[in-house]
Amino acid sequence: MSSGKGIVIMLSYIHEAPLANQQEETNDCFDGRRFAADWGLVGQTVLLFAVWIYLCSLHWNNDGLWFQGDAPRHALTGLFWKDYLQSFPTNLKDYTLSYFARYPAIKPTSYPPLFHWLEGGMYGLAGPSPYVAKHLVLLFALLSAVYTMLWLRRWLAPEAGWAGALLLLLPGIVRWSHGIMLNVPALGFSLAALFYMRCWMDPQRDTAGSRQLYLGVALSVAAVATYYPGAVVLVVIGAWLACFGGYRRLLSRRTLAWAGASSLAVAPLGWLLLRWAPTSVGWVIPAGEQVASLGNWLYYAVRLPNLVGFPLLGLAAAGAAAGCASRRWRHETWVLLIWIAVVYLVFSLIRGKESRYVLLLCPALLMLGTIAILVLVQAVGRRLRATPAAIRIATAAMVLLLIGVQVEQAWRIPVPALSGFREAAAFFRRHAPAEPVLYDGYYDGPFTFYVRAGDPGFRQQVVLGNKLLYAYALDQGWHLEEYASTPDQVLEILQSRGGCRWLAIEMSDRSDTLAAARLLREVVQREEFQQVASFSMGPPGRIDIYQLLVPVQTPEFVELPFPILGAGTRFRTRPIPARRLAHDRGSQDFLQ
Repeated sequence: MSSGKGIVIMLSYIHEAPLANQQEETNDCFDGRRFAADWGLVGQTVLLFAVWIYLCSLHWNNDGLWFQGDAPRHALTGLFWKDYLQSFPTNLKDYTLSYFARYPAIKPTSYPPLFHWLEGGMYGLAGPSPYVAKHLVLLFALLSAVYTMLWLRRWLAPEAGWAGALLLLLPGIVRWSHGIMLNVPALGFSLAALFYMRCWMDPQRDTAGSRQLYLGVALSVAAVATYYPGAVVLVVIGAWLACFGGYRRLLSRRTLAWAGASSLAVAPLGWLLLRWAPTSVGWVIPAGEQVASLGNWLYYAVRLPNLVGFPLLGLAAAGAAAGCASRRWRHETWVLLIWIAVVYLVFSLIRGKESRYVLLLCPALLMLGTIAILVLVQAVGRRLRATPAAIRIATAAMVLLLIGVQVEQAWRIPVPALSGFREAAAFFRRHAPAEPVLYDGYYDGPFTFYVRAGDPGFRQQVVLGNKLLYAYALDQGWHLEEYASTPDQVLEILQSRGGCRWLAIEMSDRSDTLAAARLLREVVQREEFQQVASFSMGPPGRIDIYQLLVPVQTPEFVELPFPILGAGTRFRTRPIPARRLAHDRGSQDFLQ
């Protein structure tokens, strides 16, 4: 009971402004309406946490590393930052290259660091498990649902808060909450930022308006520091200010000061991206022929049903129409429509496209759908001369019915899964505890993560085929460089530069699309190699383990090509030295 009371107090503190459509307090000692609203908040909070637990139970055995190559790199980059902050060397660049030479699946320069810092802290508390990182993502899904509920209660109606839990059951949220990706964490920060900025812009805002502004700016910076596309939240806020805030507020000293402060806060991240990931920046700049293409502008429209489902999409369309036609709901509807239009326009202009980029549309569409329910129930209630209490109960019942349907649908939403990598890493931990291992294949990220997770002393090393025999930028074949053209050249490189007696060769449809990769799979069939094990990855294929039977040289330095920085760009470094003490809690037993 005390825990539930504490949750309600916390939510009540966040939800400072009067509830939407709430009447002034009566002089009665007991205000039944306010009591009902408070207990409605209790029920909505309990429902939200129950649905979140249900969401966590879905795909509970999925480690979240399935989205190659981002997910395992997000997981391992958190470990990198934890290791860096524990040792805190003075030269971050040298440390990063040395760490990459031993565990080549980190991207501290391609992604902003905030989520990875939080992730590293969680690893320090609970151990280096991918399930720790995945549950951190699930916590951000919960944060998103909390602010959706608060938004609905504040600007629609107290009974509309029941729909907050529905966010956790939408197909896009279910899928991306079970992957170690930045989209859901950015959604949580972005939605919180929009909530507080909307509070600040509310003409009926209370004396806490300055604090709402500070929180809104801070959370906007946090969204960008989590995921660069999170900067779209700044465009949404700017559009709101231009349309509703008035030019006086838009150009006020306080607004300009906080805009300048937030720009300064994210400027280093922009410099880092331009300096170390210029190719990624090229994906943002739209091409002329792309902008002129109808398919470009319909890309996200076609994929919206996969994010929110057809029923909610239909409700949202009805809510938009009914809201625009109703004086009562017109302002709120336009707030949501501007939100949707800005997000859709910005991401349609960006060259790289994936449906996960527009998760910020999900809560806005949910809110429009809730408006449709409110308009319908209130219209029927007026015709039947129902009491306000009956209308509130009917609204809650309709939302709960929709949640019940979505609970069953959420169970059927597929989320990809991989297997075999933990077992393969455990094999090398037993048979080659202090040796480098060559891995070649599309899913190098999960393997590298599991090697590091079970190697607190930095004794093992992963050598990638796509750094030793060939290299490319982002996608296979883009800025491709190949360093072997015959089987004999492949064998010579393995013996003289690879330093690996052990090889893990992925056998899947995506693992041998390049000539050098096919040559490697041809070479391991020769008498110089012996296959000693094999692990199934599930639907993608398998991992075959080979031992090289001829002598190999162990190079002191590692040559690391980075075509993403330009043709011929290389760095020469030593792998990070082994350390005597294991700092990772539980990592010794992690792969048992």
